[in-house]
Amino acid sequence: MIRLADGSPAAAQLDFDAALARDPGYLAALVNRAIARFESGDPAEAAIDLTRALELAGPDPDLLLNRGIAYAAVGEFERALADYARALTLPDADLVELHLNRGRCLLMSGRSGAARDDFRAAQDAAPDRDDIVELLDRLQQMPVP
Repeated sequence: MIRLADGSPAAAQLDFDAALARDPGYLAALVNRAIARFESGDPAEAAIDLTRALELAGPDPDLLLNRGIAYAAVGEFERALADYARALTLPDADLVELHLNRGRCLLMSGRSGAARDDFRAAQDAAPDRDDIVELLDRLQQMPVP
């Protein structure tokens, strides 16, 4: 997920609100406001902005990834999983991040076996990522349901 450069998501959100008041279809402002909202601790509002961005832009793997992250943050795991699955079918999808986030979501919803499969897919795409190795090591200690 993109980070705001100045570290002040609340101030940035005001700027994006003003831009969207002038042009409600300003895609970059919607996406960046979603990021500011997420970083301010409001993933539900971030998901709303990302839904609107998807309506404007059409299917986009990065928007779906970020909306999935927002949905997972509010416990809407099935919606998050649907976004990750859709994003994985699109060109230019970030396979590593999608498999990692889908794996985390599956793990949080009690599906450790499916999570392990996603973590392995992420590892196949990025074999040098230590965080993936650590996740797989921790899962090794868990029983498969």
